[in-house]
Amino acid sequence: MPALPQWRRTACVCAFAMSTTATAAAQTFKVANWNIRSGKGIAGLTAPHRFNSNTNNCTDPTQPLNAWGVGVPQAELRKLNGDPNVVALALEEAWHCAAPARVQEALGWAASLPDKNGTSIVARYGFAGPAIATQLDTSLNANPGDTAWLIDVAVCLDPQCTAAAHTFVAHWVGDEPAKDVQARQTVDVMASARDPHLLIGDLNAYDAEGSNCPPPVPNTQLPMLRAAGYLDAWRVVNGRAEGFTGMVNRSGCGVPNGNVFKRIDYGWSRNVEPVSMIRFGIAPVGADAPSDHYGIVVEYQRPDDTGDPAPAEIVLYAREAVSMTGDVRGVTDPEAAGGGRLYFVNAGVPKTAAASTHPVTFVDLTFTAAANTPYHLWMRGSALADCWCNDSAWVQFNDAVDAAGRAVNRIGTIEAVMYSVEQCLNCGVAGWGWSDNHWGQAGVLGPDLYFATTGSHTIRIQPREDGLSIDQIVLSSVRYRTLAPGASKHDRTIVPREPF
Repeated sequence: MPALPQWRRTACVCAFAMSTTATAAAQTFKVANWNIRSGKGIAGLTAPHRFNSNTNNCTDPTQPLNAWGVGVPQAELRKLNGDPNVVALALEEAWHCAAPARVQEALGWAASLPDKNGTSIVARYGFAGPAIATQLDTSLNANPGDTAWLIDVAVCLDPQCTAAAHTFVAHWVGDEPAKDVQARQTVDVMASARDPHLLIGDLNAYDAEGSNCPPPVPNTQLPMLRAAGYLDAWRVVNGRAEGFTGMVNRSGCGVPNGNVFKRIDYGWSRNVEPVSMIRFGIAPVGADAPSDHYGIVVEYQRPDDTGDPAPAEIVLYAREAVSMTGDVRGVTDPEAAGGGRLYFVNAGVPKTAAASTHPVTFVDLTFTAAANTPYHLWMRGSALADCWCNDSAWVQFNDAVDAAGRAVNRIGTIEAVMYSVEQCLNCGVAGWGWSDNHWGQAGVLGPDLYFATTGSHTIRIQPREDGLSIDQIVLSSVRYRTLAPGASKHDRTIVPREPF
């Protein structure tokens, strides 16, 4: 088992490094985070209470005990321990009863780091190298002595540590000017880190989405992460769904009273795709709870140790087609992705009732995708003169299958996916717009697509109506699985290809 690393000012190595001797492993891994509030818990809004959330006592039963003393946080830790995919738990406010060593003991895991003013991480299988702790600038805090830290360490993904996840843990503290400095420092430190890597922690920053205690002010910290290319896991996998994690049992806050009302605990990543994200440590609203924060568990894709993994997000720029046949042209267009679009020349040809087995006009593009993986198809198109009569195409693949593995929508058949810029009757067309393989009701998604093998595949697009332009094609297994890359009208979204 890898030894417990000490705090050292050296570079952390082995981030997602894959051993050629690795045996079969899970395709994903999970990292959790919890501001554990020293194990004190948080008292409910009405008595009686099982514990006293204002004491550090967790050992003397002759005196009031906190939540740790009656086993409440430990019960939540056991739930994490029951999921073997959870390889690490980042901690904030990990003092006293809930110090990292105590949390490690409760979990029965291999290693933990000494806390830096309550910030730490516990690892199921240990660490792959020395940890680096960077002290963040708190000089603008009301209490500059309340230090903030950024921890950088590689977490083993399996007992043999054949792979490791490069993980940063942060706890930003203070008001807006102070957190701005800490956020910029965090982004600057991570800029020199090897990709891919994660950032997880209690960032005390939140978007204007529901908080009323106090009303939110526009934050500048989260935009720094987004501008640096980091993905917010909750947004990626849950869209605009409410994801609040704090604060529990604040009277006069939350709906209903005492409910959480802001999202301040995060999983961010660069060049590693989040797969799922859930919350834990949840008690009934108004009842005693294990902390005043919910914990989070973020699931990420694990690299394929047999070779380069197929991408979770496939982004094609239509003008880069490998072949174009018939009345289709590449047109220079500064508003299109890559500066160009495909245009199916308008010749007033009537709409076709089905795809052709041997089309006269079509375009082919190639891409790499994984077998037995659900992908959602999105394309950005525009119709000549914004007319519904110029807005649709047939889409086929060389080896597409359905969820049961049956061949569907194959090149050389009349079966195909219908794509239409206009999403329903009288929905209208206006400039560029994103749409998927569903027609008839705006906001309803079409079925996912699958492929029979891992490797190279071909997508063929033939006109259903001429006069259609296309500039981007996205096949998404995570990020845009349930969320369009952009708007259905007047869209200006250019989805990047590298890095994604």
